[in-house]
Amino acid sequence: MKSHPDLTKVCFLTALVALGAGLLPPAPRAGTPEIAWQDYQAGLDLARTRDLPVFLYFWAEGCRPCELYEQKAFTDSEIVEYINARLVPIRINLHEAKDLGRLYRVPGTPTLDFLTPAAKPIDSLIGYVPREHLLKVLHYIGDGHYKTISFQEYQKQNEGEK
Repeated sequence: MKSHPDLTKVCFLTALVALGAGLLPPAPRAGTPEIAWQDYQAGLDLARTRDLPVFLYFWAEGCRPCELYEQKAFTDSEIVEYINARLVPIRINLHEAKDLGRLYRVPGTPTLDFLTPAAKPIDSLIGYVPREHLLKVLHYIGDGHYKTISFQEYQKQNEGEK
């Protein structure tokens, strides 16, 4: 097959422009921690076995706030390490798993649902939230505070911290 240098240049330049415009995800950096995403049923089983809360992350392609989570929060080493240690993360494409979206009454993406190890709802976050607020919610759920106090009480007790 004959190579077309002009076409190759156009494809390369198009990819460069798309990358610069933020249309393509950045390549993972070496040593960047990754969330240990689980499949839905395997994740629920793992949560029950390990007695850990479930973190359901509903996302969709073309969702700008989802891209922010993927590029910022889900590459932040403190967030990633905490999620992997204290929660069972399950990533669900809402367009491919509409039945799960209906089951959990997901209004749109991104939605972060938190469940007990027995898969009972704890709470949800809808839309993108800043790093510090996300960390507070993760600690509230992952440290088990949801069992004894409301999130508002937890925030009051932990003012000035994460």
